[in-house]
Amino acid sequence: MTVRDLVCGMNIELQSAFAKREHMGQTFYFCSQSCVDQFDKEPHRYMTTSATTGFNPERTLTRIELPVTRLPSNQTDSTLEPALRALPGVSGVKINITAGKLDLEYDAGKVDLTKIAEILRKVDCGIRMW
Repeated sequence: MTVRDLVCGMNIELQSAFAKREHMGQTFYFCSQSCVDQFDKEPHRYMTTSATTGFNPERTLTRIELPVTRLPSNQTDSTLEPALRALPGVSGVKINITAGKLDLEYDAGKVDLTKIAEILRKVDCGIRMW
């Protein structure tokens, strides 16, 4: 099985990984001592964020991609992006109408996720559930 060294991006065979680290319930594999050392200096940098809560206690800036339904068909007529950008702590909003995706970058310590949900409801967007 192949895994990715998140420090350098190299794909490595699991059984031949130089080292592995456990951090906050996640396992990371590395190709070299250099990558291990970089990870050990700042492990939270390599943590993924919960897609259900959007929160990682060690990482304040969070990026989440939401699969949404009923996006406005015309981006220029949409009130969705300006409404999301107006929330304190939101630093980035990208809407891909064709793919039905909403990409948010926000400070999890400042943004109330219920406010994001309220805005989606207000403009009649929904989050696709699998």
